[in-house]
Amino acid sequence: MRSRYWALLFALCVWLSACGADDKTNDGDLGDSAIGCLNDPRAQIYTANIQQKGYGNLLTFVLKEGDPAPPAKGTNTWTVKLLDGDGNVVTGGTILATPYMPDHGHGTAVAPETMPSGDSYTITPLYLFMPGLWQVTLQAMTPSANDSAVFNFCIPG
Repeated sequence: MRSRYWALLFALCVWLSACGADDKTNDGDLGDSAIGCLNDPRAQIYTANIQQKGYGNLLTFVLKEGDPAPPAKGTNTWTVKLLDGDGNVVTGGTILATPYMPDHGHGTAVAPETMPSGDSYTITPLYLFMPGLWQVTLQAMTPSANDSAVFNFCIPG
C-alpha cells in the first residue's frame, strides 16, 4: 500500500511539472536549446509564404506572413491564403485555427478568430503561450472544397 502511495505521489509530481518547467540551461538562462524541439523533425522552418498541402489534396494553405515572424511565444497573427488544385486563389470561405501542443496534450484557452482580408485570411489572436512544439491545424471550408492542413513550429522561450 505504501509503495502505491509513493508511486502515485511521484506520478502527480511529474504531471504537475510537465507544463510548468522552466527549461533552463546550465547557466540559468532560458535558452532555445533547452526547450527540446529545435531539432525535432516535426518542426517546420518558418519562411514567408510557406506552403502546406491539405490532407485531402484539394487545397494548399499558404502562410503568407506571421507577426511576429517566425512564430513566437505569446500572441501571433497569421495571414493565410488558400489555393485550389490549379494554384488559383480561393476566397469566400472560412478557416478554423486550432493550436495544440502534441507533447503536452493541450491546446490554448484563447480561441483564434479568422477574418477575410482581400485574397487572404487573417488569424488572430493565435496564442502560443509556452515554449515547445506547437501544431496549428487549419480547417478550411470554401464554396469549392473543404480541407485541412497542419503547420508545426518550435516556439522558443
